[in-house]
Amino acid sequence: VATVLRHLHSVPAYRILIRFPRDRRHRIVPMAGKHVREPWADAQRYTPDSVGRLMEPVVAMVTPDMTVREATEKIRDWAHDNLITYGWVVDEGRRLLGVLTMRDLLLAGPEEPLGEIMLPEPFFLRPDMEIDDAMKEVVYRHYPVYPVCDESGRLLGIVQGYMLFEAQKFEISAQAGRMV
Repeated sequence: VATVLRHLHSVPAYRILIRFPRDRRHRIVPMAGKHVREPWADAQRYTPDSVGRLMEPVVAMVTPDMTVREATEKIRDWAHDNLITYGWVVDEGRRLLGVLTMRDLLLAGPEEPLGEIMLPEPFFLRPDMEIDDAMKEVVYRHYPVYPVCDESGRLLGIVQGYMLFEAQKFEISAQAGRMV
């Protein structure tokens, strides 16, 4: 498994790794390569039932002064190896300023700056949030991907919506077993 993960880019490798049982993940990580080991080490700083444990690395970061043309070129490059759902508009300190949807990017003029077409002040999760609390926050949003930011709004990672729901599903099924 580690050999395969070494040949993948960090995001798909991380998504595969997180699906293995805990004890097997801990055996795979040391052999999987730095691009898997570093995001994994970052996630381990958070409690097991937190959003931070589900975080993936951010790929599609852009700046508000970039044009649609420039962003499109970058996203095309990133999309060869990663599934890009949103562009994350950040400042020089990596503070999340807005979200760029592919629809807005497609419909905008090529020279428009991203700061004019982004969705400003996006909703985000915090890495230390418990998954139960995050589920309460996202239950009416149903986004495919959620940004994860610290208290200052600095973008730390992303969480796939399905990962939150899978984590919650496992918790609910475990509760029934404990009740019996």
